Amino acid sequence: MDNPFEKYFAVKKEGVYCVQNVFRPELAFKEKKFSLYASMRSGDQPIYNLKDVIIFEGKFSEGARNNFLGLIGERVLSVTMEKLIEDSIDGVAQKEPGAKLIGGVVREKESHEGKEFVATYNSHYLLKFKGKSNFVVLKKTPSNSPSDWYQQEKSGLQASEIDGLAYLHHNDKMYLLIGESKMINNWWNINFEEFYSTFKDRIIVPFKALFPSHELTFFFLGKENTIFDNGSSNGRANDKPENGNEKNGEAKPANGKKLRSKSSLLAELLDDNGIKTIFAPLPAMPRSLDDYAQDLYDSLPLAREMFKIIEKMI
Repeated sequence: MDNPFEKYFAVKKEGVYCVQNVFRPELAFKEKKFSLYASMRSGDQPIYNLKDVIIFEGKFSEGARNNFLGLIGERVLSVTMEKLIEDSIDGVAQKEPGAKLIGGVVREKESHEGKEFVATYNSHYLLKFKGKSNFVVLKKTPSNSPSDWYQQEKSGLQASEIDGLAYLHHNDKMYLLIGESKMINNWWNINFEEFYSTFKDRIIVPFKALFPSHELTFFFLGKENTIFDNGSSNGRANDKPENGNEKNGEAKPANGKKLRSKSSLLAELLDDNGIKTIFAPLPAMPRSLDDYAQDLYDSLPLAREMFKIIEKMI
């Protein structure tokens, strides 16, 4: 059987990358008092709650808002990949009754969160949990300084962050999704040249070394108008900020959704290294991620005052 995720891959047609079938899962979100959950088969998965504010140690600044936005994006990435795994297992099981199937999202146990347990390693790389569903890849770098011997992670190791991982085993075939969440409004919001030029060494090489028996797929979650081109003829003209609507008088691409130039560059880099890419837009939610991040940001001063009062009472 073909790769279970194949229909969602970004492919190159007539020199332009497009996605023929965009993965658009229908997820059920529950808003509770100062919290948001996604209803999954595995149970309600938290997108955020009061604990995220209480344990946040950063300053009350614009950076805090962006931190919360990134956190929520990673959690939404996790449940979106979980939905893809669920749907893919169902599809394979329907076509091949009796097939051996197992899969899911790699998440740390709640009792282990913050302890940074190791997920896997080899002689060159180490993959460890950073939070519930995100990770850090560590690579040992040459160092002859005695001070580095005792502070490896600070100065003797190169670190790369991974936003999420999911897997699917189909009989003797093993597939791994490497998740990236970018909640930017446009590619100008990040240093793309640095992101692109270091991507192979940070992501591709380590994961090929850590999971040599797996077929790797890169799963990119972002805002739709950041990923897809909205009507330009070559897929490269609209990387500037926009409102996400198609230009007047221009039809949608006939063969799927065209990728923007930066998305295309990423897909091509991965293709050249034998890894396919899935570009998925954010699922529909009761409110925008920016609204939720603002809620967390606005509650930060009050949460810290309450924490100070509790500390004095203990």
